Amino acid sequence: ISNPPYIPPGEMEGLARTVKEYENFGALCGGTSHDGMDVIRQILPQLPHWLRVGGECWMEVHPTQPALLRDLLSSSFAAATTNKNKRVEFVETMQDLQGKDRFVRLRIVPLAET
Repeated sequence: ISNPPYIPPGEMEGLARTVKEYENFGALCGGTSHDGMDVIRQILPQLPHWLRVGGECWMEVHPTQPALLRDLLSSSFAAATTNKNKRVEFVETMQDLQGKDRFVRLRIVPLAET
């Protein structure tokens, strides 16, 4: 389970006062990229090192990021998420109680599997 910083920098000012005053900026802001996925992009290549084939990572993300993650893992970036004979696969998106896409499930699969 991972709850990395994922809020895009352009949305930091608009956060609720209760969030801005009590949460550390570094625990919220996902980096300097427009999509807030800097930390997520650092985690993805590590997953095949940390997990066995069949292992899963559940990650909390910004509602705009599940589609970006799906695209990222099917692009040339996917090569960076491989380790020997395994890679990261996007499995599904789950919604929060407000109906927003909030969680993704990723799985480690053998390289030959598509």
